[in-house]
Amino acid sequence: MIGLLQEPLVWIGNQRFRVEAVRKLDLPDFTDNMPFIMHSPLVCTTKRELEQYPQYLFPGEREFACTSEQFSFSIDQAYVERMNGKIQKLITLKEGRSDETKIKGTLAPFRLQAPRELIEVGYECGFGEKNSMGFGMVKVDTAHTTHEAGDEHPAKREMPGYGE
Repeated sequence: MIGLLQEPLVWIGNQRFRVEAVRKLDLPDFTDNMPFIMHSPLVCTTKRELEQYPQYLFPGEREFACTSEQFSFSIDQAYVERMNGKIQKLITLKEGRSDETKIKGTLAPFRLQAPRELIEVGYECGFGEKNSMGFGMVKVDTAHTTHEAGDEHPAKREMPGYGE
Protein backbone atom coordinates (compact mmCIF):
# COMPACT_ATOMS: atom_id res chain seq x y z
CA MET A 1 0.00 0.00 0.00
CA ILE A 2 2.91 2.34 0.67
CA GLY A 3 3.97 1.97 -2.97
CA LEU A 4 0.44 2.80 -4.12
CA LEU A 5 0.50 6.02 -2.14
CA GLN A 6 3.93 6.95 -3.51
CA GLU A 7 2.98 6.13 -7.11
CA PRO A 8 -0.81 6.56 -7.19
CA LEU A 9 -1.36 5.38 -10.78
CA VAL A 10 -2.87 2.01 -11.62
CA TRP A 11 -3.60 0.36 -14.95
CA ILE A 12 -6.77 -1.61 -15.59
CA GLY A 13 -6.60 -3.01 -19.10
CA ASN A 14 -5.32 -0.15 -21.22
CA GLN A 15 -6.80 2.56 -18.98
CA ARG A 16 -4.78 4.48 -16.42
CA PHE A 17 -6.35 5.70 -13.17
CA ARG A 18 -5.10 7.92 -10.34
CA VAL A 19 -5.79 6.65 -6.83
CA GLU A 20 -7.15 9.52 -4.76
CA ALA A 21 -7.99 7.69 -1.54
CA VAL A 22 -7.53 4.34 0.16
CA ARG A 23 -9.76 3.29 3.02
CA LYS A 24 -10.25 0.13 5.02
CA LEU A 25 -13.76 -1.30 5.00
CA ASP A 26 -15.29 -2.43 8.26
CA LEU A 27 -15.61 -6.19 8.61
CA PRO A 28 -19.13 -7.60 8.78
CA ASP A 29 -20.45 -9.52 11.76
CA PHE A 30 -19.61 -13.09 10.79
CA THR A 31 -21.95 -15.99 11.54
CA ASP A 32 -21.88 -19.65 10.55
CA ASN A 33 -24.44 -19.15 7.76
CA MET A 34 -24.06 -16.17 5.41
CA PRO A 35 -25.19 -15.03 1.93
CA PHE A 36 -22.62 -13.42 -0.39
CA ILE A 37 -22.49 -11.55 -3.70
CA MET A 38 -19.45 -12.23 -5.89
CA HIS A 39 -17.36 -9.23 -6.94
CA SER A 40 -15.04 -11.48 -8.95
CA PRO A 41 -15.46 -15.07 -10.16
CA LEU A 42 -14.96 -18.02 -7.84
CA VAL A 43 -12.44 -20.43 -9.40
CA CYS A 44 -12.34 -24.14 -8.57
CA THR A 45 -10.24 -26.80 -10.34
CA THR A 46 -9.23 -30.42 -10.00
CA LYS A 47 -6.25 -32.29 -11.42
CA ARG A 48 -7.35 -35.66 -12.71
CA GLU A 49 -5.00 -38.55 -13.17
CA LEU A 50 -3.46 -38.80 -16.66
CA GLU A 51 -4.58 -35.28 -17.60
CA GLN A 52 -1.95 -32.64 -18.26
CA TYR A 53 -3.95 -29.63 -17.11
CA PRO A 54 -6.35 -28.99 -14.23
CA GLN A 55 -10.05 -29.09 -15.14
CA TYR A 56 -12.40 -26.28 -14.08
CA LEU A 57 -15.30 -27.24 -11.85
CA PHE A 58 -18.67 -25.49 -11.66
CA PRO A 59 -21.78 -25.63 -9.46
CA GLY A 60 -23.95 -28.60 -10.34
CA GLU A 61 -20.99 -30.87 -11.07
CA ARG A 62 -20.49 -33.78 -8.68
CA GLU A 63 -16.87 -32.87 -7.91
CA PHE A 64 -17.81 -29.25 -7.12
CA ALA A 65 -20.33 -30.26 -4.47
CA CYS A 66 -19.04 -30.36 -0.92
CA THR A 67 -21.60 -30.76 1.81
CA SER A 68 -21.27 -32.08 5.34
CA GLU A 69 -22.86 -31.41 8.72
CA GLN A 70 -20.61 -28.37 9.18
CA PHE A 71 -20.22 -27.19 5.58
CA SER A 72 -22.70 -26.32 2.84
CA PHE A 73 -22.22 -24.14 -0.27
CA SER A 74 -25.26 -23.30 -2.38
CA ILE A 75 -25.62 -21.05 -5.41
CA ASP A 76 -28.73 -18.84 -5.55
CA GLN A 77 -30.85 -20.94 -7.93
CA ALA A 78 -33.33 -18.13 -8.61
CA TYR A 79 -30.43 -16.04 -9.92
CA VAL A 80 -29.17 -18.95 -12.05
CA GLU A 81 -32.64 -19.30 -13.59
CA ARG A 82 -32.87 -15.57 -14.36
CA MET A 83 -29.45 -15.82 -16.01
CA ASN A 84 -30.61 -18.85 -18.04
CA GLY A 85 -27.80 -20.84 -16.41
CA LYS A 86 -25.11 -18.46 -17.70
CA ILE A 87 -23.11 -17.89 -14.52
CA GLN A 88 -19.68 -18.83 -15.86
CA LYS A 89 -17.22 -16.06 -16.58
CA LEU A 90 -14.08 -16.34 -18.72
CA ILE A 91 -11.26 -13.98 -17.78
CA THR A 92 -8.24 -13.47 -20.03
CA LEU A 93 -4.98 -12.43 -18.35
CA LYS A 94 -2.12 -10.90 -20.35
CA GLU A 95 -4.32 -10.85 -23.45
CA GLY A 96 -2.48 -10.96 -26.75
CA ARG A 97 0.85 -11.95 -25.20
CA SER A 98 2.67 -15.26 -25.54
CA ASP A 99 1.91 -16.00 -21.87
CA GLU A 100 -1.82 -15.25 -22.21
CA THR A 101 -3.92 -17.24 -19.74
CA LYS A 102 -7.66 -17.90 -19.67
CA ILE A 103 -9.36 -18.61 -16.34
CA LYS A 104 -12.96 -19.77 -15.90
CA GLY A 105 -15.00 -19.10 -12.81
CA THR A 106 -18.50 -18.82 -11.40
CA LEU A 107 -20.14 -15.45 -10.85
CA ALA A 108 -23.36 -15.78 -8.85
CA PRO A 109 -24.71 -15.04 -5.38
CA PHE A 110 -24.24 -17.91 -2.93
CA ARG A 111 -24.84 -18.96 0.66
CA LEU A 112 -22.16 -20.59 2.77
CA GLN A 113 -22.75 -22.52 5.96
CA ALA A 114 -19.45 -23.29 7.70
CA PRO A 115 -17.58 -22.52 10.92
CA ARG A 116 -17.51 -18.75 11.42
CA GLU A 117 -13.71 -18.70 11.36
CA LEU A 118 -13.62 -20.37 7.92
CA ILE A 119 -16.13 -17.88 6.53
CA GLU A 120 -14.04 -15.01 7.89
CA VAL A 121 -10.87 -16.33 6.21
CA GLY A 122 -12.74 -16.73 2.91
CA TYR A 123 -14.12 -13.21 3.17
CA GLU A 124 -10.73 -11.66 3.87
CA CYS A 125 -8.63 -13.80 1.49
CA GLY A 126 -11.15 -14.78 -1.18
CA PHE A 127 -13.13 -17.95 -1.81
CA GLY A 128 -11.87 -20.66 -4.15
CA GLU A 129 -8.56 -20.53 -5.99
CA LYS A 130 -6.34 -17.85 -7.54
CA ASN A 131 -7.20 -15.35 -4.82
CA SER A 132 -3.87 -13.53 -5.18
CA MET A 133 -5.00 -12.59 -8.70
CA GLY A 134 -8.23 -11.12 -7.34
CA PHE A 135 -10.55 -14.08 -7.82
CA GLY A 136 -13.12 -15.05 -5.19
CA MET A 137 -13.78 -11.56 -3.79
CA VAL A 138 -17.22 -11.17 -2.19
CA LYS A 139 -19.39 -8.85 -0.18
CA VAL A 140 -22.11 -9.85 2.27
CA ASP A 141 -25.55 -9.88 0.66
CA THR A 142 -27.29 -7.92 3.42
CA ALA A 143 -30.54 -7.63 1.48
CA HIS A 144 -30.79 -11.34 0.62
CA THR A 145 -32.26 -12.37 3.94
CA THR A 146 -34.94 -9.66 3.79
CA HIS A 147 -36.44 -10.06 0.31
CA GLU A 148 -39.51 -12.19 -0.16
CA ALA A 149 -39.73 -15.24 -2.39
CA GLY A 150 -40.63 -14.15 -5.90
CA ASP A 151 -39.14 -10.67 -5.51
CA GLU A 152 -36.23 -9.72 -7.66
CA HIS A 153 -32.93 -10.65 -6.07
CA PRO A 154 -31.20 -7.52 -4.71
CA ALA A 155 -27.95 -8.58 -6.38
CA LYS A 156 -29.39 -7.88 -9.83
CA ARG A 157 -28.02 -4.36 -9.91
CA GLU A 158 -24.62 -5.46 -8.67
CA MET A 159 -23.88 -8.62 -10.64
CA PRO A 160 -21.97 -7.99 -13.88
CA GLY A 161 -24.03 -9.02 -16.86
CA TYR A 162 -27.26 -9.42 -14.90
CA GLY A 163 -30.25 -9.66 -17.20
CA GLU A 164 -28.21 -9.92 -20.40
